[in-house]
Amino acid sequence: MIHESGEFGNLPAGEADGASLNARGTLVIDHFPIVDGSEGAKIRIEDNEVVEIEGGEEFREALFSTDGGRNVAEFGFGTNEEATLIGNILQDEKVLGTVHIAFGDNSSYVPKGDDNRVNCPLHWDVICEKPTVRFDDQLILDQGEPVFLKDL
Repeated sequence: MIHESGEFGNLPAGEADGASLNARGTLVIDHFPIVDGSEGAKIRIEDNEVVEIEGGEEFREALFSTDGGRNVAEFGFGTNEEATLIGNILQDEKVLGTVHIAFGDNSSYVPKGDDNRVNCPLHWDVICEKPTVRFDDQLILDQGEPVFLKDL
């Protein structure tokens, strides 16, 4: 909800997101309309940075050739149970049970002067349609099923 001057968002509503500071694991891209041929690419992430990409050659080239492009900039959950996948990132990242991860610029999340701030010319969101996500040992999503809602 946007109630105060200076707050911002986009439509449709329905995401919980923020800067990623310590991501690690393997990400398989289900949906990324910006670069053709990236679906199915496997991305290995360590210490919040892409270290390896299998598949998606154009995607890999862009991230590895852009200063700051390998940074995991954003991690977000879709929370809108009415949203459906339509092939547009702004809606698809809101679908309940999805996760979106952005690479590159995180300057809209991290304040100036913070060592984790990355300012670069790209901020590319990718969608994972049925992810399994853990924060430390806590299961949050199980193949897209929002198990975190069961505790509410």
